[in-house]
Amino acid sequence: MAKPQRSRPYPSASSAADNPDARPNGPARRPTYPEAVARYERGVRELQEHRFHEASEAFRAVLLQYPEEKELNERALLYLAICERHLRSAPEPTTIEERLYAATLALNARDSETALRHLGTIVSQDPDHDGALYMLGVVHALRNDPATALGYLQRAIERNPENRALALQDADLERLMQDASIRAAVEADANGKARGRR
Repeated sequence: MAKPQRSRPYPSASSAADNPDARPNGPARRPTYPEAVARYERGVRELQEHRFHEASEAFRAVLLQYPEEKELNERALLYLAICERHLRSAPEPTTIEERLYAATLALNARDSETALRHLGTIVSQDPDHDGALYMLGVVHALRNDPATALGYLQRAIERNPENRALALQDADLERLMQDASIRAAVEADANGKARGRR
């Protein structure tokens, strides 16, 4: 099957960055301009490769971190809108693997509602899916629901003990683990005994 061709290339900002004479009467470039251009061009590459989530993150970073770069921000806004349109029109995942991937993307984007929807569907089809149970624990921890988060984490650990070490080192669970009783519950083995430290 032939690879679909892009209808049109997305312009980069490198021509202006590489050519100091491109704006002879304009103001001098700020020291952060090359960083902003690099971030913008990473977004353009991701967009060309149809990696819309990653592209949208790069364009958002340009808008948030380099608000003084007006020209770049105008282009970033345009391409961010394109990314968001593609993300909204993306087909609904159908397999457990596709749903887990979609939930991971949503969780990384801090879209907990979408993550919960995909993870809930996975667990309704496979109640013992330790990856989905673990991610449900993370989502509920990020939503400041420690009791629900702990319940899901314990279920994930029961089904796959490797999830215990993962939970104790996960940056998204760091705040949850500051609660001594929750940390003790996660560290406890299946019989409820605290695991020995070496």
